[in-house]
Order: sequence, then C-alpha cells, then structure tokens
Amino acid sequence: MRLTSPYFPSPPGPLSYPPALSLGDHSTLAGSCHHFDNMNHTRSFASCAQVLRQVFIAPTRTSRVGILPLKSLRNDVQFRSFQQSHRLQLKEYRPPIVQAPRNEAIGAPFIHIVNEEGSLGPKIPLLDALDTFDRNESFLVQVRAATEDMPPICKIHNKKEHQKAQKLFEKAARANKSSTKQVELNWAIDAHDLSHRLKQLQKFLEKDHKVEIVLTTKRRKRNPTVPEIKHVVQSVLDTIQAAGARQTKEPEGELGKQLKFVAKRTKQVPGQQKTGEQAKSDIDAKAEENTEAKQEGEN
Repeated sequence: MRLTSPYFPSPPGPLSYPPALSLGDHSTLAGSCHHFDNMNHTRSFASCAQVLRQVFIAPTRTSRVGILPLKSLRNDVQFRSFQQSHRLQLKEYRPPIVQAPRNEAIGAPFIHIVNEEGSLGPKIPLLDALDTFDRNESFLVQVRAATEDMPPICKIHNKKEHQKAQKLFEKAARANKSSTKQVELNWAIDAHDLSHRLKQLQKFLEKDHKVEIVLTTKRRKRNPTVPEIKHVVQSVLDTIQAAGARQTKEPEGELGKQLKFVAKRTKQVPGQQKTGEQAKSDIDAKAEENTEAKQEGEN
C-alpha cells in the first residue's frame, strides 16, 4: 500500500502499518514513526499524530460499542427494583379496617348518647356532647348510624378500657382460629396407627382444644367389618372420656362410611349431652340396623 497524498511523498519502499499495537509495544511505535524521518517537522508531527490516533483512539471507540452507558444501567436497576417492590406491596396489601366515626367525625348536628345502664338519653347537640368528657381519657363513638327520623346513637368509651377489651378480643379470635384440631381415622386402621391417633386426640383434648374426629374409609382399602367399626368407635369414646372431655354435639354421618365427632373439655349441662355408655348403645343399635338392612338386601 502506497500513500498518494501530496502531503506524504512516496517512500523508497512499501509503507505498511502494524495491524494492532499494544500500549507497551514502544519499539513497534517507534518503527512506524521512523518512515517519516525525511519529512519536515510539521509533516512529521501530523503523521505521528495520525498514527497515534489510529493505534489508540480507534480501538477504544470500537471496543465501547457493546457497552451500555452507566446511566442506562442505573435506570434499568431502578426499574427492576420498582417492579419487585410493587409486587411485594400487592402481596402484602390488606384492606383497611373500617372504624366507626369518632368525636367530630360523626358529623351530625344532633345525637343520642347511650349511658352505662343501656338507656337512651335525650337528643343533644354534638358539640355539647363533646364537652361532657375529658378528651385525654375518653372518646365518643357512633354505635348506630342516623335514620330518617332519628339522629345517630353514640356512646362514650374510656380509652384504657377500650384498648384492654380490644386486646382481649384479638387474643380470643386468635385462640379460636388455632384451637380447632382434626384427627382422621380409617375404619380398618391397624392397632399401631390407632394407638398413635388416639394419643394425639387425648393430647389435643388435654390442651383444651376443640377436636373434630373424622372416621372415614380409604380408597383401595378393604371394607371394615362390624366388629372393627364398633372397636374404633368405642376406642374414640373411651379416649374422649379419659381426657375429661364431652361431645359438643351429636355425631354426624353414617357408620362404616363417614362419621364425625366433635369433642371438647367443657362443663356438661345435665341432660344436654349423652354419656359414653349411651352413645355406645346408640352406635350398637345403628350397627345392628345396618347389618339387618344388608342381610335383607342380600335375601
């Protein structure tokens, strides 16, 4: 390759540039500049500048083509973090709890106040009612909205007593939610599994849990015999009685198919619930009825 520009006279031999030069290869750079020793100072300076530009600046520009700007990367990271935080907010969102209007938020010009005895007081202005108690200790809350012919009914609550009652209510709600347990038994259950489930049942009852005992059949299992049905039912009733618990309602379902007991350690009202012997006799009678019905159907 020969340069034909008027600024570069033809050298005696072919002029070639190195394809790639590293920053530390000073000997190659010096050899490239040696071809211009016969030129004047201006031409030599211009040619060396072009060589330096070709060696250092051009590769740097081409190497940055695939690199994203730092600002673009920051925007992408911020957008992704916004998406993740927005999804978390949607998952953790809970609907707000609607509270009854209090104090000035009641908004009615006149109200009725319910006293401690539960009787309804006369109709009075809302502003006058707010002056009858200390705001630091009590608050006025609406217990019934206004109707066409009657202003809203309100009540004065003590803040400390209200907070205490609210905590007790939340505690009772959590206890009721986690207090119901369930124990499932198969009619044809073996002795080892039956013993394990009965121990679990007794443990729940002794911890004052409400327990649902479900006796049911399993798929691909053999049909239970009448003695097995009686044995499982009697074992459940004995465990309930041994734990000092009672059935809270009558058993639901059918023997040999699905039967549900509900038991809890509570004080029994005389004549309200049956004893274990009475329940056993009823179950035996039902089992005999089912056996007779099957025999009649076969005949």
